[in-house]
Amino acid sequence: MLDGRTTTQSRILAEIEAHGSYRCRKPSELTAARHLNAKGLIRRDRKDGYLWHHPARLAAAEGGVR
Repeated sequence: MLDGRTTTQSRILAEIEAHGSYRCRKPSELTAARHLNAKGLIRRDRKDGYLWHHPARLAAAEGGVR
């Protein structure tokens, strides 16, 4: 957090924790989500490249462990 503002990555993680998923609307959000994906913190939906989920919740919804 810089100067009382949250980063895009922080906002995406907070939304996923609160609602279970997050849909990117801007290119900057997609870039931030890709960075979180590279860290293993979120996973992209298999059919919708703009929709992201928490890895454990996504695995449970798909019926298996990744």
